[in-house]
Amino acid sequence: MNFTAINWFSRFYYLLCLLVVYFVNLPILYFYILFFILSIEVLLLNKSKSETKVFKISQLVFVLFISYVMFVRSFKGFSTEINYNLNTVEHLFFAIVICLLIYFYIIFYYKKRLKYPLLLSGLVFNFIGLINESFQNYFNGKPIFILDTLSVKDIVANVFGTLIFITVVKFLTVRMLFLNSIEK
Repeated sequence: MNFTAINWFSRFYYLLCLLVVYFVNLPILYFYILFFILSIEVLLLNKSKSETKVFKISQLVFVLFISYVMFVRSFKGFSTEINYNLNTVEHLFFAIVICLLIYFYIIFYYKKRLKYPLLLSGLVFNFIGLINESFQNYFNGKPIFILDTLSVKDIVANVFGTLIFITVVKFLTVRMLFLNSIEK
């Protein structure tokens, strides 16, 4: 796997997304794309941990997430029900992706080994999810701290996405430990 190519592909893709956001006129997405650019670049500074197959696959997952968000936010011709469902899936992916980013930050930069890094990443993410809802309310001209039914739905989707993230990472970790024990 060519790690340098994946780094440059994701950088180029994020810059291309910024250009698309400009032409489609979706200013709220500037923040998300810039957030991913900066987050990934900070993680890439830790060469010993960012040049692994798991991290590179994760970088591609981040790119897919941004693609999905741009798709959902760019096309407004869907029915109300389809938009509702696409938004719910977006929040599930958002939870998984941001939990993964937070998990990498904990693993890459926290000096002590934590007993429950998955749980910590989930808790931190859900706090960020609450802030995200306020941020979206601000951009949509709604009261910042009042959660309507859609905001509550988004928060519930975030919690389910967090549980999916924790379950998948635990499953993959146990699977890797099991396979490593067989090889020895």
